[in-house]
Amino acid sequence: MKRFLLASAVALAFSVPAAHAAIGSDFNAGSQGWQVVDFSNPNLSLTPQASYMANWHASGGANGGYIDFSDPSSGSFYFSAGSAYLGNLSGYFGGSLSYVQQVLTSTGGQWRNDPDLILIGNGQAYVYQQAANPGSTWQQFSATLDGAGWRRGTLAGAAVDS
Repeated sequence: MKRFLLASAVALAFSVPAAHAAIGSDFNAGSQGWQVVDFSNPNLSLTPQASYMANWHASGGANGGYIDFSDPSSGSFYFSAGSAYLGNLSGYFGGSLSYVQQVLTSTGGQWRNDPDLILIGNGQAYVYQQAANPGSTWQQFSATLDGAGWRRGTLAGAAVDS
């Protein structure tokens, strides 16, 4: 079982499109609508098996508050964004999605070869896998929202055109 923390620095850092304000979650005043979804195998099906409320902590994150959750199954779980991230965000193409993450505890087991990020909308799913897994200290991760490194549906899916 792994217990993951998602830090205060979760943000969609959309610096390229000047007409759009950045969307971010600092977790300093609550979980901001973030939940946890559990998948049996996100490389086969992006239908969640269950959803849960994330645990919120006012301090102890990389820059203040954070959310966490203990792995509820042998599958893979993901933090699911709050309402600020829902809707048509295509205007942020060219920006980046950045977050800080750490593994709090691990009782063994290997990392699964699953996507790290899943974006779902308008009948489409796009997945992204970081080059490294999170460790026992807060680590910054980022993915550019331009197609580079993204795949359609699963990690074995077609590359996303930019």
